Amino acid sequence: MKKQLRIGVASYKQLETVCTSSSYSELLCGGYIDGIYAGGRVYRELDKRQELNPGDVKRIIRLPEIIKNDFVLSEYLEGISYCGLSVSNLDGMACVLEAVRDGGIECPELVCEPSLYAYNSVSRTHICGEFKNTYTNLCFDLPEELTLKELAAVLQEFENEKFMDMPDNELCIYGHQQVMVTAQCVQKNRSCCDRVFSVKRIRDDKGNVFYSMADCENCYNIVYNGVPLFILDRLKGDICGKIKRYRVNFSIEDEASIVSILNILSEYYLKDKMLQPESYTTGHILKGIE
Repeated sequence: MKKQLRIGVASYKQLETVCTSSSYSELLCGGYIDGIYAGGRVYRELDKRQELNPGDVKRIIRLPEIIKNDFVLSEYLEGISYCGLSVSNLDGMACVLEAVRDGGIECPELVCEPSLYAYNSVSRTHICGEFKNTYTNLCFDLPEELTLKELAAVLQEFENEKFMDMPDNELCIYGHQQVMVTAQCVQKNRSCCDRVFSVKRIRDDKGNVFYSMADCENCYNIVYNGVPLFILDRLKGDICGKIKRYRVNFSIEDEASIVSILNILSEYYLKDKMLQPESYTTGHILKGIE
């Protein structure tokens, strides 16, 4: 049985590309699309324009990667309908926990991103305890850089009795991995702040290519690996049965790249054909860091 999918987008333009793709429509009609991750800015623009129809899927709002002192969660979510929130660090989790306990917001589902790195059972138990009696379902995104052996060990812990109240886990099968999140801005340092969503191509002193994406609403940059991760063809056997859901993250991709990945997914889900992107890495899924 094929896993359900959630798709993450970084901009309204990417959401538009996804929603107007014939492959997305096919996956949606097949019942394979479970939800879409996007920031508050993207969902506000979606509601304002009323031009796109992502379908009957869950809206999960991503909180900013860097949360500053003037951030107010209730204001960030104001006027947006959503089914869940996604947090990437303790700052985001603390904001959600405080707001939920105070009754300022509702959070039917809280997704803990891989960067939160709840790798061991102690940390996951603590997080579950914090949200006990808040009517918030928890989902843990599995760390992307684990080997298959390490991933199997983590998934086995989810099978243990003390984690029976954890409804979900997810694994990213495609996406450019984050190298760094920084309050520094490449655009501002190079020239001036124009508060326009942009992706800059940069190189290190060894010639490796990276991409810097600016979140101008919250004033920070994310630096991504220049080669995307793709591991769908590496997940086989018992390990697949323990993964609840797959995730695809679009960040720096242009329209052609997004359509290409959606086509690959459509071929796999609807025709049982396994294709691969033109350029990709499998990360450390087969072999750890040496």
